[in-house]
Amino acid sequence: MTSFPILDLVLGMIFIYFLLSIISNAIIEMAMQYTRARAEVLEKWLKSVLDENGSELSKLIMNHTAVKVLSKVDKSPSYIGAKNFTTALLDKITKDPNSPNSLVSDLATMEKNIAASKMLPKEMQSMLLLYASEAKTNFAAISVKTKGEIDLFREKIESWYDASMERLTGNLKQDYARKFTWATAIVITLVANADSISLAKYLYDNPTASAKLASQATAIAQNEEMKAKMEALKAQLADTTNQAIEMDTLILVMKENSQLIKESASNLQSSIPLGWNKHEFRHIKGWGWIWFFLSKFFGLTATVLAISMGAPFWFDMINKVANLRNTGAKPEPNK
Repeated sequence: MTSFPILDLVLGMIFIYFLLSIISNAIIEMAMQYTRARAEVLEKWLKSVLDENGSELSKLIMNHTAVKVLSKVDKSPSYIGAKNFTTALLDKITKDPNSPNSLVSDLATMEKNIAASKMLPKEMQSMLLLYASEAKTNFAAISVKTKGEIDLFREKIESWYDASMERLTGNLKQDYARKFTWATAIVITLVANADSISLAKYLYDNPTASAKLASQATAIAQNEEMKAKMEALKAQLADTTNQAIEMDTLILVMKENSQLIKESASNLQSSIPLGWNKHEFRHIKGWGWIWFFLSKFFGLTATVLAISMGAPFWFDMINKVANLRNTGAKPEPNK
């Protein structure tokens, strides 16, 4: 136990939130993979951008050899790289329909075929023609020809696609990740009876348990493997759409997250009392039920809100408070 019991209590509560958030983030990741949320959002985008008047260009792209992985026919994979998307798109819209096996080797022919294409939406067609015109202009201005006109044209399409994928990340978070986050936080909190008010009171009344949790939190803050995991999780949360997940990778994700859940749950159960206990209801009488329900409601709500912040947030908090805790008391000035 340190000479800063309040810091121990605060660090202990943060550590509890961190472990619960790890469980939540692991469940969310598995749910996102299982429900094909990324693939569904990407497929909606392809249809909204490419399909017009029943052309079904999106299906031609999704079924193209450069794009299709293990997804079903007419279904999008979880991830399509910019280069692969551009290859599939240009392959379908620039070839001469009378010579489907012919290769287009110059930008002028590509531009002509794009202008004549009946599959492209008008807005998409205008954009591609503009990119082709800009590519020719840029190519003419280059003194040292290290790239061809088609390469410049492809780069413009790839940049547009990457920018679109960044915007899709926000849609994915809003439509899926946030819903999963709240649902998971509520379920974990209720199942574990993780009442913040009761937990804080327990740690306040048991300084030894509080110090133990604080020490575990400090050790976690110095763990390089955990730091790497949190950095990876931060990157994943920042770029939710750009994930290439195949079946073998999905199985590995499930196993890793399941192990993480077990370890976090084990740390929690060995340090603090969690779960519903009939004994906590025995001594409640009369108007005490009102206070009990209010306290329980606000305590559980606080935990749900805390879990929704995510494990990386609480890991950063652990580092800050642990550093403050480890500084110790200031030495007394010499007399």
